[in-house]
Amino acid sequence: MLFCPTCANLLMVDEGPETALRYSCNTCPYMYNIKKTVSSRTFPKLKELDYIMGGAAAWENVDSTDAVCPKCSHGKALDLCSKCVVRYKSAPKMKIKMTPVIPCAEIMSPAKAAKYLANGQVIAVPTDTIYGLACSANCPDAIQKLYTIKGRDSGKPVAICVTSILDVRKWGEATHLTDSLLSNLLPGPVTVVLERSKLLDNPYLNPTTTKIGIRIPKHSFMNTFTKIFDMPVALTSANFSNEPSTLSIKEFEHLSVHLGAVFDGGLLNHGQDQSRSGSTVIDLSDVGFYNVIRKGTSFEKVVGIVESYGLKSFV
Repeated sequence: MLFCPTCANLLMVDEGPETALRYSCNTCPYMYNIKKTVSSRTFPKLKELDYIMGGAAAWENVDSTDAVCPKCSHGKALDLCSKCVVRYKSAPKMKIKMTPVIPCAEIMSPAKAAKYLANGQVIAVPTDTIYGLACSANCPDAIQKLYTIKGRDSGKPVAICVTSILDVRKWGEATHLTDSLLSNLLPGPVTVVLERSKLLDNPYLNPTTTKIGIRIPKHSFMNTFTKIFDMPVALTSANFSNEPSTLSIKEFEHLSVHLGAVFDGGLLNHGQDQSRSGSTVIDLSDVGFYNVIRKGTSFEKVVGIVESYGLKSFV
């Protein structure tokens, strides 16, 4: 029997796309395609086995099965012939994947993170608020993998992370916003929602909306990593959907097996529960107006900044 590495429930074997077999969990979104034979063991059948409930009938003829000893052809119960003492081969041991944990303090860690994303991997990273899951925003396979790992409805949008105000304008429509306003908001714990530009053309990224949330975290590792990658990075919180946000890698270790790597930035926000709210999400896509989608870190400060530039609330 195999158990789910995420929630410890029993794994089932079912048929996936293109008739491929896969392990799947009925409780969480864990799936693992079976790419090779996992056992060479022969399972003999009892002649009068009750497959449904067992019972006495299952053991009446336990000394006789429809499988024979591979050496002497003598019919004997189960997998042992007492005459030849020949046992059937047992299943090979399955290797457990160990996800690398890389300290952000390492000089090469930002370059390593960029390489993982270039290879289509999903990684865990620290930000200026909480830990996040990151992948290349313009890679369809990576985005689908991100949603699967998180157990997130593909209709719920994710934000992107960039390096500079120029990047904000490149990937979002921000001609109506001044550099001064954007520079007062970013970098920092705020996600600015804008209409996406035509350059952000991944059909699996936020397919139900034309808008995109854009972040520039105030975090040296993230800023260096996104600068090296030089493409938008899809970013969402490192937790299952509807679970609390995470402030240390220990808190999302149940997700680690599905990731390419975990980048350890230590304990964020001093481990304070009140700091788990993430960034404030504010929609600035309409000229002259703002709309707070989510109240997060520095909410009052963010509203104060946009109102000082003459923007008015939709509400």
